[in-house]
Parts: sequence; C-alpha cells; structure tokens
Amino acid sequence: DSLKILFAQFLPFTSEKLNIYLGYDEPIFGEQFLEEVEDELGSHTVLRYDPKNAAGKWEPSSLKPGTPLTKPKPLFKKLDAGIVEEERSRLGKK
Repeated sequence: DSLKILFAQFLPFTSEKLNIYLGYDEPIFGEQFLEEVEDELGSHTVLRYDPKNAAGKWEPSSLKPGTPLTKPKPLFKKLDAGIVEEERSRLGKK
C-alpha cells in the first residue's frame, strides 16, 4: 500500500491502478490528464493533474486488515521482443 505513494511520482497511472485495486475510492492525485503544450521547441505532451480531489499523502499506509480488495489485473503488459528491437532501431540504436 505504501509503495503506491512512493512510486506515484514516477509511475502515476500504475500507482493509481494499484490504489483502486486496494479498495480506495479517492484518487491519489485527483484528476490526471495529458495535455498538448506548444513552446519555442515545438509541441509536447505533458502530464497534468487537478489536485482538488487528491488523497495521496506522505504518511503510513491506512489500509485496514480485512479490507475487501478489487480483483486485480496486471499493472504492466509484457512487451514482445520485436517491439523492443523496433523501438531501438527507431531511436538509432543497435
């Protein structure tokens, strides 16, 4: 339970899934969304959030014993080796 808070800054969407699987109703960050931003370097997709409904705090876990959990699904999908090679070649790496 505490790992979802520790990893939230690096894996926000995955941490939010874990938060739901552990039975919490309130989102860690509030509303998360992707937004296109233009600047002098071009167009960029950035992660934004509205913290109004955020429940994530740097404090010990509050998950009580016996709390019903949501049926989990995999947090990550396994990448096919072909995708790895395709991405490496796209980036110019061998």
